[in-house]
Amino acid sequence: MIAIIGDRKSILPFKAFGISTFEAKDSSEAQKILDSITQKRIVFITEDLIEGEPPPNVTVIPGRKGSFGYGKAILENVIKKATGTEVGEGDE
Repeated sequence: MIAIIGDRKSILPFKAFGISTFEAKDSSEAQKILDSITQKRIVFITEDLIEGEPPPNVTVIPGRKGSFGYGKAILENVIKKATGTEVGEGDE
C-alpha cells in the first residue's frame, strides 16, 4: 500500500516499518519506478528525484541531503490552485 522512492541511504530506514522501498539513482529511473508501482496508494519520493508536479498519490519529501525547497513550492502551488491565494500573501 505504501512505497518510497529515493537513494539507498534515504529509503533504508523505511524498510524497518514494512514500507516498500525502491532505489533510484536519477529522475528518469524514479519515473520508471513510479509508472510500475501503480497499485501503491501512497508513494513518497525524495525531492531530488521528482520532475514536474507529482501525481495526487505522491508526496515529495526531503532526501538525506536535506530540502531543496521543491516540496514547499509544490505545496504552495497546490494551495494557490485550491484557494486562488498565494501562501504568505497579506499579513507578514
